[in-house]
Amino acid sequence: MSDFITDKTAEMIAAADAGDDQALKAAFTEALSENDTSLAQTLAAMTAAATRLRGA
Repeated sequence: MSDFITDKTAEMIAAADAGDDQALKAAFTEALSENDTSLAQTLAAMTAAATRLRGA
């Protein structure tokens, strides 16, 4: 899993926890637009990163 996706997912979690919808949207948009894999692969990587970061 790329550090980029992990970093963006961490940013999205922090923004969601803070209730900062604009930062959440920005991190999500950046993750989708700047990652060089398919949408499905990107979302799967983000889901795995979120699970790992949340300790679930």
